[in-house]
Amino acid sequence: RDERLDAGGVFAGTSLGVGTAFAGAAAPQLFVHGELDEVVGYAAGRAVYDAVPWPKAMLSLTRGDHGRALLSDGAAMRVVADTTVEFLRWSLYGDQAAKKRIPAGATRGNLATLDNHL
Repeated sequence: RDERLDAGGVFAGTSLGVGTAFAGAAAPQLFVHGELDEVVGYAAGRAVYDAVPWPKAMLSLTRGDHGRALLSDGAAMRVVADTTVEFLRWSLYGDQAAKKRIPAGATRGNLATLDNHL
């Protein structure tokens, strides 16, 4: 992997070159995926998440598809934005208070679940 990577965000992603992509120093990863995604299946995104050996979390939007529902749902968009910002504050700047806020913010309003291995 590129050594300049300190952290990563994977939005509805899959096929990251599993095997070689996770070589080198650990870089925390935040995955965000809609459980109803018809373009990039949730199971495919989850498989990549499961393969990551580094600190990681997966924000799963229970009613989320590949983007349309997220863009039309301001509350879900806020959960994604807030979780991503807190993740970046922690992973890039070492803000431990931000790391502690991730679980509560990610599950606010029961719009998403969080698998947290950070």
